[in-house]
Order: sequence, then C-alpha cells, then structure tokens
Amino acid sequence: MLEDNITDTTLNNRLSALKRAIKVHTNYMYSKRDNDDLELFIRKELVLKGLVSTAARPKPVAPLPVAEDLIYFLWACDKYQDMHPRARLQLSFSILLMCSLGTRPGEFVESDAWKHTNEGLLYKDVDVEYQDDQDYSGFLVKVRLRNRKGHRDYKKHAPVSFLTEEPSIRSACPVSYFLALALADGAFSEGNTLEELTAMKIQPGSLSYCFKFRPEVLGKPILRSICSDGSLSDSRVMTYSAFNNTLKGLGQRAGYEENLSAYCFRRAFARTIRKTATSQEQRQLMSHQGEQPMGYYTSGMVGIDC
Repeated sequence: MLEDNITDTTLNNRLSALKRAIKVHTNYMYSKRDNDDLELFIRKELVLKGLVSTAARPKPVAPLPVAEDLIYFLWACDKYQDMHPRARLQLSFSILLMCSLGTRPGEFVESDAWKHTNEGLLYKDVDVEYQDDQDYSGFLVKVRLRNRKGHRDYKKHAPVSFLTEEPSIRSACPVSYFLALALADGAFSEGNTLEELTAMKIQPGSLSYCFKFRPEVLGKPILRSICSDGSLSDSRVMTYSAFNNTLKGLGQRAGYEENLSAYCFRRAFARTIRKTATSQEQRQLMSHQGEQPMGYYTSGMVGIDC
C-alpha cells in the first residue's frame, strides 16, 4: 500500500506545473538558487519528516496487443453509451496515436498545464498523402507535433511523424480512424467520401498525391469536446481531464486491474524503441532533452547474465 501523503515525484511534477503557470502569467522565472533551495527543502525537510512519501507507484505498460484488445472491446463489447457517436472514433485514434508515436496527451488534447489555450492537434498540423511506390502503397498521414513538452515556445521545433495504413487489421489502423474523423468534418477539398479521395490520380512523374484541407478547418481541433447536452463542439479541443477519465473508464469496463493512463502506452513505446533506436533517436522520439528521463520508463527489474 502507498502511504497517505503525496509522493515526492507528484510534488515535483505539480511544482513544475506551478512554475510554468507563474512564468506564463507573470513572466517570472525562478533562479537556479531558488530551484536548488526548493529541491533541498523537499529532500531534507518534507521527506525526512515524513510529510512526503517516497513510495514507488507501479508503472503498468500497455503495448500494442493491449491497444488492440481495448479497441476491440470498445467497438464489439462495450455497453457504455457515449454522449456522441464521434467519441469512440476519437478515443480509438488517440489510443493508436499514443501507441504508434509515444505521444504525451498534451500533444494532441489540451494539457492541464496550458488550460484555456484551446491547443491540441489541429488540421493544420497534419498532411495526408496517397503514396504508391515500391516501398509503400496507401494513405500516409504526416503529423507535426507542435505542442511537445518543453518546446511550445520554439516554433521551429515541430518534428514530423508518420502514420501508415494497417490493411490487415483495420480496427488497429490509425490512418483509417483519422480519415473517418476528417471525412465526418468535411475537411477535404477533394470530397466528402473515401471513394472521392481514392479517385484522385497521382500525376505522372510523382510518387504521391497530396490532399488539401479546406481553409476553414485548418485551425479546428481534430479531437474535440463533447458538450453537456451531447452535442459536439465545433471549435473546443478535448481537455486532458475529459480524455483521462474516458480512457480510465474504458480500462475499467474492459476488466483491467491497473488504472489505464496515457503513460501506459508511452512506457510501452519507450521500451520498444530502446531495443532498436540509438540514444539520440530515443531522445528525439520521446522529446527528451537528456538520457536520464528514459530511466523513468524502465521497470524495477534488473537482468544479469552470469
């Protein structure tokens, strides 16, 4: 059992959020000496006096099979009645986005640290192509992550990630869910049906066809809030609180014992790329400024080959 007191990790996370809010609203930044004093106070005063817990919380992991199981349950078995039909599409796309790219929730919905900014993943952050060459044939979705942690103020930092089709298992295809959301919004200039999109021809000499979004949807959030009356907001982005509650509720209804959160998928992504990517590639994919944070995504088990 965890102790009743807040943990040191949670306290430091909330302190960081408070510092960001102070910087945004007052332009005041804490000095290195201030930060050192706060760290010393937490470590020497609060921890030693038992006012802050150092107990470790379990870190559940949700790899791709978990994502597939959740999405299957959501569409085939879940008896919960969503307030709006788009809710299931949005949740399915979000799960696959986290699973495929390791994104933090604040990169595609409104972060609690940036409330009332209406910032999330917008249509202007996405490019859709139909590609046909020897390497790949199908729709390709390019996602620019403008809202990465620690980089929101740097306009040039917007790494582009790719989502490809999964024709063998459409229920776990992020491209299919994105196209469904965009077509429901009437976002494409080329038409409002999949048939109209696939009818577009690649020009001679080119390997892909780039689709265009209507100008009026470029600033629209892809994942939007559902109002209390059950209607879908046309302009308000989904909040982290609403997203987190929806995800946690799905996990509980699907029978998972651990609380399901976005970081379950992020941990799985981190462990996957740790096996194949270089340290520099890991930092870029995870949006880390150093190698130390990768340690937060590893388990407490250490394997030694004697």
